[in-house]
Amino acid sequence: MKSIELPGFSTPVAISSILWLQSEANYTRIYYLDNTNAIVTKPINYFVKYSGFVQVHRSTMVNFMYVQGLVKDKRCVHLELSTGRRLTVSRPYQPLVNSLFGLNVFTRQEEVEFYDDLGRM
Repeated sequence: MKSIELPGFSTPVAISSILWLQSEANYTRIYYLDNTNAIVTKPINYFVKYSGFVQVHRSTMVNFMYVQGLVKDKRCVHLELSTGRRLTVSRPYQPLVNSLFGLNVFTRQEEVEFYDDLGRM
């Protein structure tokens, strides 16, 4: 199991326990699978060197293990995580995200129809 040494933590943190990361100036807020979060004194670019994290916005990285799909509305693309949480994918990162997660890219109407069809099966 891969883990990360983080300042302020006495033991390494398992990468598989991290859902996504949010930049807050020179700090990073870590969101965990168990719905908790913590802030560490490392900028978000510190996490680039760890495999498993993909940058989807200048201030957001996700653990690709928990990506379920992509949802597209009129103006932007959202990455949907296994928890149901949706994170915005900024325009510069959309080609990368599409190539990595070319999963289910829906418009909002197509998404509604898709899930309605699943419910009827």
